[in-house]
Amino acid sequence: MTNTNYEAGRRFEYLVMKVLKENFPKEKYTIIRTAGSHSPVDVLITEHRGRRCFGIQCKSKKVKK
Repeated sequence: MTNTNYEAGRRFEYLVMKVLKENFPKEKYTIIRTAGSHSPVDVLITEHRGRRCFGIQCKSKKVKK
């Protein structure tokens, strides 16, 4: 199975989202992935009641075997 850069990046973004969801309660925060947006933000976390919003740029590297 070929592992493309896109697939590796997508997997890493989902891993980042999983860690965030384990640490930020869903009652207070929304966490989304901006799929295919080609923007500076890959994962977005927003606070429901408040003005805080954080964008995360995820970078992954291929590991040589």
